[in-house]
Amino acid sequence: MNSTFKTVILWVTLLAVAVVLWRMIQGGPNAGKDQEIAYTQFMSDLNDGKVADVTIEGNVARASCAMAACIIPWFRPQIPPC
Repeated sequence: MNSTFKTVILWVTLLAVAVVLWRMIQGGPNAGKDQEIAYTQFMSDLNDGKVADVTIEGNVARASCAMAACIIPWFRPQIPPC
């Protein structure tokens, strides 16, 4: 292969890697994390059949939605022991 062609391929590859790294850094610490929505939006999605599964951990409910995972800030009611 021509050395000029190899050099161009090398620079294109390096540029692509730099762009990917830049986009990852610009996303910040919340990039790729769950989306937080309001309880009323969660209830609306639930009534529309957009929620597939819900897991409650402490005061946070995690729902598997049709399009993406959601975090719904929600406080469980305190149930007195029997």
